[in-house]
Amino acid sequence: MNCYTLRPDQGKNRKYLIRASFGYQYFIGKILPSLFDLYIDVNYWATVGFPQFGVEEIIYVPKADDIQVCLVNTGNGVPFISALELRALDDDIYPLGYGFLRTYQRIDVGRVSARNGVR
Repeated sequence: MNCYTLRPDQGKNRKYLIRASFGYQYFIGKILPSLFDLYIDVNYWATVGFPQFGVEEIIYVPKADDIQVCLVNTGNGVPFISALELRALDDDIYPLGYGFLRTYQRIDVGRVSARNGVR
């Protein structure tokens, strides 16, 4: 298990957006298959793996001043992470007293159509 410690300036009991990004794992011109679990503190977050590498996001309210993000080896390749981001959220954005909300899907509804230029 590999863990990363995040220490937000605002401390515990605040809402944070945590985004973990995963790219493809290359070694000598080959994509190495990998499947592993992602945990936030002691809580299961997601299973990450090839070919669905991408981004996992979660809104989290930590009970401690430190946040642990852990990659757990499930015996299916080497766990890895490309980027780990932490952003404080305004308390009014999401009504979450404690725990976490996992992003299911993100859709861009403001894109300009290529045909008619209308939003």
